[in-house]
Amino acid sequence: MASFNGGAITSNAGALLLGRIGRSTCLFERVAACFTDHRDPRFTEHALPTLVAQRIVGLALGHEDLNDHDQLRHDPVVGTSSG
Repeated sequence: MASFNGGAITSNAGALLLGRIGRSTCLFERVAACFTDHRDPRFTEHALPTLVAQRIVGLALGHEDLNDHDQLRHDPVVGTSSG
């Protein structure tokens, strides 16, 4: 039986290119180095470069509000591009 529900799809495929460029140029790490991370490492789940990558990719895809990231974290392309 055919299913036409689409499954897990994305319209954010440009994020793959951005993620690749970001990793090959160390863009995310270089931007993250501009910040001081005052979080306690014992309670830190995500590294600062990963958070910066998620933010840059989100902005590039037109998601300027941080509230959008709660929904974006379920997008497999955004996750792949952010690391």
